[in-house]
Amino acid sequence: MALSRGEFGLRMKDSAGSVGRSTDEQRDHQPFAHPAQTPAEEYAKLGNQIAANIVQINSNIASVTRMSNQLGTVKDTTQLRSQLSTVQHSNTTLIKATNESIHRLERFTSSSTTQQHQRALQQERLRKNFKVSVGKFHAVENLVVQKQKEAISLARQSVSLTSGGLEEDDDPGAEDQRLLDARREQLQQQEQEDAATLQVVREREEALRQLESDVLDVNQIFRDLGEMVHEQGSAIDTIENNVEMAAIDVEAAGQEITVAARYQKKVRNKKCFLLISFLVVAGVLALIIVLANQ
Repeated sequence: MALSRGEFGLRMKDSAGSVGRSTDEQRDHQPFAHPAQTPAEEYAKLGNQIAANIVQINSNIASVTRMSNQLGTVKDTTQLRSQLSTVQHSNTTLIKATNESIHRLERFTSSSTTQQHQRALQQERLRKNFKVSVGKFHAVENLVVQKQKEAISLARQSVSLTSGGLEEDDDPGAEDQRLLDARREQLQQQEQEDAATLQVVREREEALRQLESDVLDVNQIFRDLGEMVHEQGSAIDTIENNVEMAAIDVEAAGQEITVAARYQKKVRNKKCFLLISFLVVAGVLALIIVLANQ
């Protein structure tokens, strides 16, 4: 379709405006250049992030505990179980990320023995707090797994109890026919309810498999943390011994410097005494010579 001169001009203007806006948007969304962080700043930032993660993990544990207590009660709904699964899996992911961050924190080095000792103490504190949180979450997860298994078992039992065929007579009467039709309708309705229940059971079993996988991951992290805390404790003892030995060496060096200063002071005093004695003797001799010449 041919465009008039006015329509062509308007479209060209809109196109130019769109290009201009696109260029402006690209310029506005260009990332800012952040100055590079020093290793000390990176270490402090990572340590603060780990501490914040532990706080969030504990908050999630409280939420999972509260929701798990509602399982098997009148408040037990599909929405509750979905929310519980989401928070539980999210917390497992956060625990894995925090565990990796702790390993990264341990790879930082320092040339200062004092700073190395301080960092080792900080890492031990974070690791112990993290281990306590992981242990609590592991216990709550096991409780949820047990309740999920019990609920699935009860649901399957209810389906098997209600399932059954319909026995029909060869030549039922009118009254019997009405009863058979009512029974048939009831069974069809029951079959639909059983199918829905089985679907829920399958979804719960899928969620249970994911939960059990998360439990294994958290359990492995908990075991690794136990070994790491033991190894780190030995490392801290070694650092503390080195610090104590360094302090002893510094004290011994200070004592040696004090002794050397006293010796130098005595030497200076002796030199001053000799110089004064020499000047006195020289003065007396000069006086004797002057008197003898007179």
